[in-house]
Amino acid sequence: MAEITYVNTGRARVIVRIEDDSQIALIGEGTTPHTSVYIPLVGSIIDRLGNTAEREQGFIEESLVCDVKNGSNLIHGGNRHKDKGFFWEPTLIENINEEAKMMTEEIFGPILALFKFTDYDDVIEKANSLNYGLASYVYTTSKALQEKMAREIIAGGVSINTASPMHPEIPYGGIKESGIGYEGGVDAIYSFLHKKNINIV
Repeated sequence: MAEITYVNTGRARVIVRIEDDSQIALIGEGTTPHTSVYIPLVGSIIDRLGNTAEREQGFIEESLVCDVKNGSNLIHGGNRHKDKGFFWEPTLIENINEEAKMMTEEIFGPILALFKFTDYDDVIEKANSLNYGLASYVYTTSKALQEKMAREIIAGGVSINTASPMHPEIPYGGIKESGIGYEGGVDAIYSFLHKKNINIV
């Protein structure tokens, strides 16, 4: 899924680290030995997934072309991976218009958008202006900022200095247009229950 990253300082260092990490990402079929996920798909399920993936590929391509034409800077990637399957190169882009598709619609692809900021209130306002609120990630050594941003960012989950998944025993779910309900913990069970009101006189 595409991510939006606001960078306060150390822009060059962040970009180099992201580019280095993208070079070691494994891209291939789920059935090959060097990949860890194998999902058996048959019949119409394959067709449906193929159609969905093709639409998403087209959306990603269209969004990137439009953003670059409107002044965005493509730092790394930005192309399909070879000519088979539905793989996309890890992509890094900056200076995106706030009205661009990548900023207003969910893109399910390995894309990271960078924005520079100097004012704390400005970056919180931008982050919370999105229609989506599934997960947010904050990297800072300031304890005060860690607590403040964890409280003020509107999202189902906020991870501080980590990108590890949420613990299964703790409820987790998106807000706004990122989903309804929760997974994990007791709260996840409630979505499978129906409450009945019984009156006896």
